[in-house]
Amino acid sequence: MLVQCVPKFDQNRSEFLVVEESRILQVRIFNTLQDNLVRVDFSKVLLDVMTIADEVDSQLKQAMLSYAEPTTPSWSAA
Repeated sequence: MLVQCVPKFDQNRSEFLVVEESRILQVRIFNTLQDNLVRVDFSKVLLDVMTIADEVDSQLKQAMLSYAEPTTPSWSAA
């Protein structure tokens, strides 16, 4: 059975964009918190921010793994 990694459309660019979008999201979250320091009660928000950051990292990891998962082409003989 032939197993290969099937390249996505412009795979290198797509991977870069996924990573960049994740980074931009995290930067925007932290900039928003910074811009609202006087209004934010960090004793109530910190755990949520940590959860969001962890989820963003987890989703980024899953997205990157999807680029490298081996697939079996439909045309290969089993």
